[in-house]
Amino acid sequence: MMRGVGCGSSVIGAILFGMALPWAEFREGFVYDGAPSLVVVPLAVLFVVVVGGMVGAVLVPAFVLSVYWIVWRIGGRP
Repeated sequence: MMRGVGCGSSVIGAILFGMALPWAEFREGFVYDGAPSLVVVPLAVLFVVVVGGMVGAVLVPAFVLSVYWIVWRIGGRP
């Protein structure tokens, strides 16, 4: 059960962070600062998507599984 919860939340976290981080970076102007480039912008977006996916794949399951474990312990399960 915990593996299923961990894998599912990892995929969801990777997708959410992989989409949210590039959006935030573009919105704040960190990725694209006004200098048009056909190479730098796609590479920067790809980098931010990969980093966001990795961060989401680690942070979301850590949070979900910690909440799951706390609820499991409160319920009296070993």
